[in-house]
Amino acid sequence: MKKHMVIAALLSVSLLTACGNSYDDSIPETAVGLETSEFVNENNKEDTYSAITYNGRVYIVYGSGRAKDNEYTECIGYLIQDGKEQKDVTFWQLRSVHNDDYIVSRDNGWMSQPMFYRAVDTKGKDVYTPDYIDSLDYEYWK
Repeated sequence: MKKHMVIAALLSVSLLTACGNSYDDSIPETAVGLETSEFVNENNKEDTYSAITYNGRVYIVYGSGRAKDNEYTECIGYLIQDGKEQKDVTFWQLRSVHNDDYIVSRDNGWMSQPMFYRAVDTKGKDVYTPDYIDSLDYEYWK
């Protein structure tokens, strides 16, 4: 019986560490709070999105997906929603994306799905979208 418990415990530990990450998910001192706001599609006032502003650019969700851990280069900030800091939701730059056309939010909760935000000033432009980003087909991006 003891042997089975030890094996089960070792299996649990190995599964948990395999689901971990290889990037440094600590929030650096240079990270800023990124507060949510509402973005309204100028072509359809009923089409609204939760937005964040980073370095003077407005971002809304474009898609979801999974990038390899080495794609996340620098933690640029954390979420502020309704005036409350949520440091378990962090925003990152991506290695394969230039000019910060996309940034990604990661919820440090177990098994959460990263969300990829695209700068609204890229609408209608030919920007590189990594193949690991799956569009959510929001009206704004069509």
